[in-house]
Amino acid sequence: MQRYFVSETGWGTNEVTILGEDVHHINRVMRYKEGANIICNHPDGRAAICELLVITADSVQAEIKQWLNENVELPIQVTVAQGLPKGDKLELILQKGTELGAYAFIPFQAERSIVNWDKKKQEKKLIRFNKIVKEASEQSIVIKSQQYIAP
Repeated sequence: MQRYFVSETGWGTNEVTILGEDVHHINRVMRYKEGANIICNHPDGRAAICELLVITADSVQAEIKQWLNENVELPIQVTVAQGLPKGDKLELILQKGTELGAYAFIPFQAERSIVNWDKKKQEKKLIRFNKIVKEASEQSIVIKSQQYIAP
């Protein structure tokens, strides 16, 4: 069952509203129809099986059917500090590290790093990295309630 992270504002008493890129994923990529079930993760770490009620181009409404009693967080919070590698290697490190249960990542400019990001490029990279971490979290067996990539 596909898992989605829903922001705090998307949760009601018995329903969930999904907005943003996840709407496109539900509607166009997974091609879910009303009545399909998904897992929605709350920011506090809880998860619920939800049934899709209304799917539009801008939002998805789902009803909470059952709260899951799962505790798949690691007992410790692992932070990975990584010097900036060349190319897109950092994306792979973020993806696989998240799937293995890393809690946070700290990319840094090391003394011998070849890569040097300016402020504008750094902002674009952080947006891309956060997207990679979110998608890896949705597929991971170790579910995170929060991920953080330090600038």
